[in-house]
Amino acid sequence: MDRARPTAHALAWQGADTGPLGRPEPRGHVVLMDFLGIGRGRTMMSTQEQGGVKEPTVDMKIEVHIIAVADVDRALHFYQGLGWRLDADFEAGPEFRIVQLTPRGSECSIIFGRGITSAAPGSAEGYLVVLDLDTACADLAGRGVEVSQIFHKVYDSGAEVRVDGRDPDGRSYASYASFRDPDGNGWTLQEVQERLPGR
Repeated sequence: MDRARPTAHALAWQGADTGPLGRPEPRGHVVLMDFLGIGRGRTMMSTQEQGGVKEPTVDMKIEVHIIAVADVDRALHFYQGLGWRLDADFEAGPEFRIVQLTPRGSECSIIFGRGITSAAPGSAEGYLVVLDLDTACADLAGRGVEVSQIFHKVYDSGAEVRVDGRDPDGRSYASYASFRDPDGNGWTLQEVQERLPGR
């Protein structure tokens, strides 16, 4: 995915150092300049400025996202129908089964099954980042998935409000669509074509 620096309206960098993970880290302040219409005038402190906060020294990667489903086979059929790769399907009797699938291009997988979570079926929410929102929506619709219209968000009232259509300024991170699996677990598609520094 393209990791070119964002446009000027997204962020203003006041210098950057390379952190222990080889990623840019802010030196001094990172000023949010109307990114997604929120956080005006708010300043992010560098790690050094946050008293008592230690620099990260160990890589920690989110590996799986657990979702709760009522019917394991139905969920497996749905997610395989999205083209997600089946990594594992292990069963140890009637009380335990674990299924893992991974979306194409993702380093994080989902897990569901029996005996692995006390959460209510349909209670999970997640984000799927895509390069081209129109293409992703068309692909899902072609697989029989009911996908929402593309929308963006505004925060003029101090609360999040969904508005039909793409972000008027065409910014990364600002245009979305959504769908749900048969249990009601929700997925939000977010278009990202230019990543913020270090992301």
